Amino acid sequence: MSFLKPGMLFGLLAALIPIIIHLIHKRKPRKHEFAAIEFVIRSVQRIERQWRLRRFLLLACRMLLIAALVFAAAHPMTGVKSSALAKNKGPKRIVMIIDGSLSMRSKPDGGRSGFAEAKSIARQIIEQMTASDQMLIVLAERKPRLIVEEFSNAKASLLQAVTNLEATYAAAEISDAVNVAGELLSTVDGDVSQKESQKEATETSKHIIILSDLAAHSFQQAASLTPEINASVVNVFESIDREEFDNYGISQLEILSAPGSEVNAMQARVRIRSYVSDESSKGTSASKNINWVGPDGTVAEASVSIVGGNETQRVLEHSFTDQKRFAVSVVLEDDVLTEDNQRFAMVNIESRVRTLIIDGQPSGLPKEDEIYYFERAFAAGASEQPAPKIILSDDLQAQNLDLFDVVVLAGVNSITTSDAKKIETFVESGGGLLISSAQSMDIEQFNGVFARLLPRTYRGFKERKALRERKKNDDSLLLGELNLAHPVLSVFRGDALQGLKSTRTQGYFLLQPNRNRSADVLATFEDGQPALIESQIGGGKVIVLTTSIDRDLTDLAIRPAFVPLVRQLVLYLGDALAPPDNRRTLIGDARRIRVPKNVSELEITDPNGEIHSVSTQLEDKDWLFTKTALPGYYQVKAVTSGESQRVAKEDFVVNVDRQESNLETLTAQEAIAALRGQDIKKQNEIAEASAFTWDTGNNSDPNRFSQWLLIAMLCFFLMESLLTAQRRKSKEDRSNTSRESVGRI
Repeated sequence: MSFLKPGMLFGLLAALIPIIIHLIHKRKPRKHEFAAIEFVIRSVQRIERQWRLRRFLLLACRMLLIAALVFAAAHPMTGVKSSALAKNKGPKRIVMIIDGSLSMRSKPDGGRSGFAEAKSIARQIIEQMTASDQMLIVLAERKPRLIVEEFSNAKASLLQAVTNLEATYAAAEISDAVNVAGELLSTVDGDVSQKESQKEATETSKHIIILSDLAAHSFQQAASLTPEINASVVNVFESIDREEFDNYGISQLEILSAPGSEVNAMQARVRIRSYVSDESSKGTSASKNINWVGPDGTVAEASVSIVGGNETQRVLEHSFTDQKRFAVSVVLEDDVLTEDNQRFAMVNIESRVRTLIIDGQPSGLPKEDEIYYFERAFAAGASEQPAPKIILSDDLQAQNLDLFDVVVLAGVNSITTSDAKKIETFVESGGGLLISSAQSMDIEQFNGVFARLLPRTYRGFKERKALRERKKNDDSLLLGELNLAHPVLSVFRGDALQGLKSTRTQGYFLLQPNRNRSADVLATFEDGQPALIESQIGGGKVIVLTTSIDRDLTDLAIRPAFVPLVRQLVLYLGDALAPPDNRRTLIGDARRIRVPKNVSELEITDPNGEIHSVSTQLEDKDWLFTKTALPGYYQVKAVTSGESQRVAKEDFVVNVDRQESNLETLTAQEAIAALRGQDIKKQNEIAEASAFTWDTGNNSDPNRFSQWLLIAMLCFFLMESLLTAQRRKSKEDRSNTSRESVGRI
């Protein structure tokens, strides 16, 4: 028998405490010469003989109780078969690689996970080290990580390092960890101290021990192994039957708009794969339950029949509320590996843009109303959109802007400071603002209250002479340069483009050429003055049309291009023109995040609620987030001028690598052959498994042995309590007997 913590055995001295207590309580009775009490003495002696055995058992229970506690704390291990460490004489330098990939979280027999088994075996190997052995520990994950930085023979620190380890959710390539181990072993040889003799350096054997479930997907590449390095593996599931490794996992999840349904109805298309490790499992069918989980809980349930070794698709549908962008997941019922039974995706109900129109110049005559043409173009060009809400300027103060995605100021002459501040907060939080100009608007007041929102400040109104037909003396302007790469104007090609460029304008506002403010000009007039100009403020966007949106200053409203232009403006400001986000992020992948300009820092909240700060940018202005160690939903905030604002459009999800779902395993020969780049079939023919497997002996798991000792402690405690209760009762009986005897006398 050996112990992980032999120093705890000094606690066995505490087993002497019950003996000392018994000796203290054992007092010699004083003799009294009284003939009449002789009868009482004989009665006491008779009872004392009956109790002597019980007293001995009570003492034994108390001693065994303390001894069991000490043995449990010392973590005993039993066994007679010697380990590889004991067989290999001489000093050894060992790099122990512990597979930390997702598949090591599996529980084939319903018991402990592969990673828990690996930690138990690692503790055994560390305990078996001799004083001349040195070890270093590497965790194999997406990028191999040193758990113990330098070679050490301090068992206590090595054991503590193993205890603190946790399995990851990432995929791992074992050859990467083996390459790191090989470099470390070679580096140490180069750093041999001058005091160490060349003979001792030569006699030191080098070992790489791999503790893994030997999942085939982790042994896909050859490693750089020199002949003097002894590489061996330990299969943590060696005693588990192969059929126990059959697994089901969600391999793909797509969220799409449901065809032929209302605009907020979505489909979850789920692909579920059956992974079998034994030929006998192929072709057998199993029924599994799946749930579609939204922000507020389960929204749809279904069952799916899966044939062993095949992939099955299932479609779930649900109509969500007006939420814009959020995370959902599909969950499959638990099996041998629960972590691959859930897959996450983002739902982006892009087509729904809630619009608020503020009519600055209402009129009883429909065609003279400021928004007459805009409202009809909106209904014709974006028929799938919810109808806009229309209010007057005076009603803005009582309106909750959080209910909308886009606000349109249509010919508003002036606006109060409080209303302007309200709109500014709306835009900074991610809303879109469209401002159309009117000849009667107070530009000084607008410049004051919208100082932060306007792409450029107004500087005056310019009016041109227009005729019904463009002739020599017609001074109206056509549109000049157009930024056709911008999403708003990207749809204008061919005749549509010519229809837009033929728009005639006779009145528009001039803007200050402010070079200190970043703004994008979408369209200009022939004289180079901006017609459409955009700026981004916080998480939102502002577009200013320097002319009117009705027919007062331009004929744009009656041009065929007006309908698609209105649609594009509304959808763009409502973030509905953004291209589909095809970025897929797996555990350990770096995520590129696109945020507005002038951001000084990013705050990313992971699925556990922990906030990670990102303060570095890439050359192309994207931000790079690398701490994607957990599957689930990540939320993004951008810090600008000390204030953080949500950037919901950059929220993302992280999923596990579906290759980890395949638990098909290799033999020890196959694993080592794969690492050495050898032919696996040939390697099986020329060598036995014992040549590649690290022998840990047959020592029992110290944790399981300690559990039995704790059960024994409970039994000893119950027996001690029972004997103590009987002793009290015996004393009472003896006292009563003495009183009765005295009474008779």
